[in-house]
Amino acid sequence: IGKDYKKLIEPYRNMLSASAFEESGFIINQSLTSCIPFGYFNSKEKGCGWIAAFNLLRYCNSSEDMQDIIRKLEENSLFGKVAGQSVYQLYSYLHSKLPVHMTLPYRSEVLKRSREAECGILLYTHSKGSHYVFFHRVNDSTFHFYNGVYGRRQHLASMEEYLDRYSIFPFTRLIY
Repeated sequence: IGKDYKKLIEPYRNMLSASAFEESGFIINQSLTSCIPFGYFNSKEKGCGWIAAFNLLRYCNSSEDMQDIIRKLEENSLFGKVAGQSVYQLYSYLHSKLPVHMTLPYRSEVLKRSREAECGILLYTHSKGSHYVFFHRVNDSTFHFYNGVYGRRQHLASMEEYLDRYSIFPFTRLIY
């Protein structure tokens, strides 16, 4: 007797252009996510937190889909619906799924802890505001960053190089 298989694709995935993703399914282009709501805005404007969480969970082989991540992050959000994702709420959510840690909000602490991190989320401030990016280690000193520069597929740099290039304040955080 035959068996039928049905490929299930999460609804938000079908709403996004294929160019929002890289080959392994990580989101690399937040500018193409305006069709996905997040808080009182859309994901193009305020979605970097859930995108970084989605990418980290995907890297760690979690089965969480985009809709579930967004729903959970919006659930207890005080300012997230207006101001984007709180680092404490993002950490709390990720801590319920993975054994993660969070640094103190200093560049020196981020650089120190990144030496032991296999992967994680970096929060920093650039010229247009705060931003979360997912990263994973490539070798001893190099990381692959996702959604830092929208659409860039091979964004490789050391943590120090990345912060030197994109961060405008010494206050930054790492969830790893």
